[in-house]
Amino acid sequence: MGIKTALTRLHCRMKNAAEHKSIPMQVYDLIAHKIIINTDPFDYYEFGFYKSDKSWEEKSRYIGIRGSRYYPYENNPLKFNILFTNKYVEKLLLKGAGLPTPELLTTIGVDYEIRTQQQLEAFLSSITADVVFKPISGAEGKKIIIVSRQDDTLLVNNKASSIDAIWNHVSSDLKRGFILEEKQINPPQLSRFFPNCLNTYRVITIKTNDGKWHLACITLKMGTGNNVVDNYAAGGAEIYIDKNGVSLRASSKQLGLFTHHPDTNAELIGIELEGYHEVIDLALRASKAFGFMGTFGWDIAFTPEGAKIIEGNLFWGSTYPELSEGMVTDEIAKGLTPRHMFSKWNKQYMHPRIDRSRRWPWRR
Repeated sequence: MGIKTALTRLHCRMKNAAEHKSIPMQVYDLIAHKIIINTDPFDYYEFGFYKSDKSWEEKSRYIGIRGSRYYPYENNPLKFNILFTNKYVEKLLLKGAGLPTPELLTTIGVDYEIRTQQQLEAFLSSITADVVFKPISGAEGKKIIIVSRQDDTLLVNNKASSIDAIWNHVSSDLKRGFILEEKQINPPQLSRFFPNCLNTYRVITIKTNDGKWHLACITLKMGTGNNVVDNYAAGGAEIYIDKNGVSLRASSKQLGLFTHHPDTNAELIGIELEGYHEVIDLALRASKAFGFMGTFGWDIAFTPEGAKIIEGNLFWGSTYPELSEGMVTDEIAKGLTPRHMFSKWNKQYMHPRIDRSRRWPWRR
């Protein structure tokens, strides 16, 4: 994002927030938040600090991808990025560590097993269950499709399709490639929220300076509308869950807060969610297995066979609970090094938008 574009966006945020605080006071507040708790101007608006009566200490517990007082991303070594951003490598890593994850069926791409339409057609002619096509280095659920067979008809996302259409979908991205894995399903309690896709838990774990891993936040992601993925960025919804595994509140970008699923009308609040404790145990076990990292956002499915890791995200971003309360607990805060606006940045470590070619590493 260029400086001009960033300033334009910031000005729009200021105008929208003017009903709560005058623009001159917002400018003063932006500077104060950056100096005192290292909050980026965009996160200041994202977290609603312009209308918040929270104390400085409470606000300091929010984690912004653009910078914050406590910043677990800085404990992720840049050299290990490929292990968790390449889904093929990550899948092999999870299997090698003995962690449960959906079975890898095959790969598509220039440097992978299936390279031609004929090879793909031969593979699909033998499938007996639904198959998930997932870009090897994709994000936000983009280009994910689910392929199944009904007699002699191929289905893509539950609609009749053809081998030509499927090949066209993957052939435009053969250099990056796709992994194909067996589709997972939820048990009845989780499925009834939204049965058209796999609803997964997002578990954020943070390692403190003493090497101990902590649970920072857990939500349940759900699909909405015609989506076959549950990603928030793709229009999905999230349920925030308390420490006892009970659902507290639900939201989506489009609808804000709600108590019942917008499509199924399933009640979402005050429910003890199935698989909660098993999912947490798996997330902490996986985090410890890769103790050379500093934070993960694990996507974990609870299935009739138990908890399975779908993927681990290094750049998990701010989730909805951050809009209500920070996820850095007292214990986590004591174990992380506080940062300020003048903190030196070690360019061997990474955060979502680091640019190692610049003296000031952040880029928009």
